[in-house]
Amino acid sequence: MRLLSSLYNYSVDYVIINGSPNSSYAKIVSLAKEVIDRGGLAYSSFSIGKTILNKSEYVNGFYSHNYTLAVLYIPYPVFSKGAINFTKHLIEEGYMVVGSNAQRIDIVDNTVNLYYSEVLPLTILLITVYLFFVLGSVIVPIRLALTLLVSSLVGVGVMDLVFNSTYWLSPLIVFALLFSLGIDYDMFIILRIIEEKGEEDERIIKGVKNTGLVVTAAGLILSGAFFSLMFTDMRFLQEIGFAVGFTVLFDTFIVRPILVPAIMSVLKKHNWWPRVRQGE
Repeated sequence: MRLLSSLYNYSVDYVIINGSPNSSYAKIVSLAKEVIDRGGLAYSSFSIGKTILNKSEYVNGFYSHNYTLAVLYIPYPVFSKGAINFTKHLIEEGYMVVGSNAQRIDIVDNTVNLYYSEVLPLTILLITVYLFFVLGSVIVPIRLALTLLVSSLVGVGVMDLVFNSTYWLSPLIVFALLFSLGIDYDMFIILRIIEEKGEEDERIIKGVKNTGLVVTAAGLILSGAFFSLMFTDMRFLQEIGFAVGFTVLFDTFIVRPILVPAIMSVLKKHNWWPRVRQGE
């Protein structure tokens, strides 16, 4: 398999050009030259492999229904960064491209756009509404969502710095996992604060203190479990393991015990608006 890959390390893009070969001659030749210059092969009405043909040297079989086909063997493995970037370049140039690389681009773009524009905002909204009914507060769910967003962005940013080029699905999974895990840790603290008596600052201090061991232990265990994925041979699992493990530690030791109490201490009784707590 390795020998085959080293000898034939190409992926194929099928480019469809509107118009007859004669009317599209300049486009076909320009496209073929670009691929050949990159070390690839181009098969079309006016190119065979690495050879560009004259207009008189027409090759049959690449024209039908007013569309001309160019088959490009680009010198990058399928789904690799080079293959995806070159296919994106062709699409941006206005070519109609089909094939594995183009299909991958379409799936990724649709999935990412759908997740960040609809799924993630809707998830945050539903969680916020649910917590409002559970806690009777508008501020706490909003603060929770914002602090979780901070943790998630830190995790994705560090993952990108460490791995340089990450798998497209990794950030989506990191966001999904961290929102579910972060809510649990935050609710441990919030529910304990609600149970405490005294002034607001006193309640916050007691709540954080009395849940500190539980949150810390849970965070260490969970981060250790995800960090173990870094010992696998799959880059995708390594990215997920590192990002989630690092972010759980960041959330456990920075966000929940420091940032959350600080925000709540500033807001004081406004944390629970519009609910009126007993004793207030």
